[in-house]
Amino acid sequence: MYWTTRYCHERYQKPIVVTENGISSTDSVALDGHVHDPTRIDFTQRYLLQLERALDGGIPVEGYFHWSFIDNFEWAEGYKQRFGLIHCDYATGTLYQHFGSKEDLVVALLTDRVDERTELFRRAAEWDARPRDRMFAVAAAETLFVQRNPDYFRIAQLALTEIVWSAASVERRHEYLAKMKPIGDIVVGIVKQGVEAGDLELEGDATVEEAALGVWTLVCGTHNLVHAEGFLESFEVREPYRLMGRNIHRLLNGLDWQPLFDVGDVEAYDRYLERLSSELFGAGDERAGRSRAGAVLGKA
Repeated sequence: MYWTTRYCHERYQKPIVVTENGISSTDSVALDGHVHDPTRIDFTQRYLLQLERALDGGIPVEGYFHWSFIDNFEWAEGYKQRFGLIHCDYATGTLYQHFGSKEDLVVALLTDRVDERTELFRRAAEWDARPRDRMFAVAAAETLFVQRNPDYFRIAQLALTEIVWSAASVERRHEYLAKMKPIGDIVVGIVKQGVEAGDLELEGDATVEEAALGVWTLVCGTHNLVHAEGFLESFEVREPYRLMGRNIHRLLNGLDWQPLFDVGDVEAYDRYLERLSSELFGAGDERAGRSRAGAVLGKA
């Protein structure tokens, strides 16, 4: 603390504000009902003594902020590590006057942004194109949503793990599923349109829901692999979303969903993506226009 504040002042000749300083630990409540917190007390005293040393040495320290006042949810550590000067009882704290558990909180966060997601799917479903193209477009819509909301997708990865989903209350899970139903209806509706138009013939006892699930799982799987830093690079996959789009066409070709697409024709594929971007996610939507190349055409 002393040497950092001294160096920064001497290097930049500016007053110093320490904007974050603290320590995380796995605090526990003792038998007497108190959190005695010796590690944090010792840490804080040592750092403040060095800050006092800097002040005594003429370093113009104008502010100090401890992280944090109370325990909180950390994106990297969740609730495992505690940072607060004040211990928070997660079972009875203010947060849990609204949420029965931390798992309920995570599922509620997942539910919060579904409306924006649904709107992108509706736009894809209303595209003036054949049903197969609209099915491809919903994959692009989901990709665009994930790239607009990367933190949301990380929450989704956490919320839909077995350990969190199974621990969340039935009410919270039903609330999320109810919010997601319009998206499912949109995707299933596109498959039905393909069948009714004669572009798609389902084999045997296959259902429209099963046909819709194939594209959905491919898209979700790609997102998960993209967000595993370095994983796809280790397999020399440099443009995962572009590859995802081509694999979707391969999947739809495998279903014999007309019109079939020549995935090997790179120029035709580029023109197809440009059409999708300009007609569906470009005109009249500045935010989508900025994001569309990264979501549909470019690299992760």
